Amino acid sequence: MLPRFRVANVRSLRDEQELSFVAPGQLWLTEKDERGATELSSISEWEPTDEEDLMASYLAGSFGAVPKVSEEQIGRRLLRTDELARTEADDV
Repeated sequence: MLPRFRVANVRSLRDEQELSFVAPGQLWLTEKDERGATELSSISEWEPTDEEDLMASYLAGSFGAVPKVSEEQIGRRLLRTDELARTEADDV
């Protein structure tokens, strides 16, 4: 049986300064396999060098786990955000 994971205090790293305080062994990525199952891997498995720019390598796809977002997904998200904003405005 696979272990269950609880997620707390999850953050996304948005710039290099945030990433500079984190060791490669502390960075974990998820990626869906061909069956749709999520695989979890640490960046340290890729054995990056101390001099390597982890953010640039990630954005270049060196570690896998590159987000694949379609225009339809973006459109749906924008519509939901707009609907939520209108609902909140109506509640005021």
